[in-house]
Amino acid sequence: MAVILNVEHLRKHFGPEPVLADVTFQVREGDKIGLVGPNGCGKTTLLNILTGREETEKGAIERIGEISIGYLEQRPKTDSHATLIAAARDALAPLFNMQKEAEEIAVKMGEVADDAERDRLAKRYDKIHEELMRKDAYNVEHRVERILHGVGFRDEDFEKDVATLSGGELNRLGLAKLLLEEPDIMLLDEPSNHLDLAATEWLEDFLKTTRAAVILVSHDRYFLDRVTNRTFELYAGTVDDYPGTSRSTSA
Repeated sequence: MAVILNVEHLRKHFGPEPVLADVTFQVREGDKIGLVGPNGCGKTTLLNILTGREETEKGAIERIGEISIGYLEQRPKTDSHATLIAAARDALAPLFNMQKEAEEIAVKMGEVADDAERDRLAKRYDKIHEELMRKDAYNVEHRVERILHGVGFRDEDFEKDVATLSGGELNRLGLAKLLLEEPDIMLLDEPSNHLDLAATEWLEDFLKTTRAAVILVSHDRYFLDRVTNRTFELYAGTVDDYPGTSRSTSA
């Protein structure tokens, strides 16, 4: 599989000793990576640097092509007046915008007289249509409901105001929004928190089959073993890369 992210020689200090001393690794398309290491070793710091929330003191992060990186928000930024299902749909706003653009282009193609302009519009329409098909945008409502059900919401929850949701429900909504967005790389810090057994098993299956690459932090060893095919062990400021899961390392 092609490399989609290069991380080279990251360094980060909080005090005299580096949390990250010399972190280097690559992420390939479809990788399912468990990020493990002792508590306080810098796993969350590394994820924050990958998303740009924190700066690295040294090193470089190279995204290959126009890849997207999504990070599981512990408390999603959501309109408190929205309903649960409306907040979930917000994660797919780019798809809805693409659908609207495709409709507008289709109308313009029927109106323009210039052949060159019509060809330009047709190429743009074909490109958008291909992207919408790749992202299964024509089954979007079913997709929203399937993922909300997957993380443990019921039909009667869909019209609840977000302002009335508990902390655990907000975390599950944040997870649902990230899974709906399905960026090229998903960074998940303890995603099974607040999930019951059925929802955890559903999430395992989703992560194993998604086309996205995943970097996963979890204290649930069984969850890691079920999902991941590579392990990054963060210890003493560096990362060791192992194939498969690393059962001997404390997460």
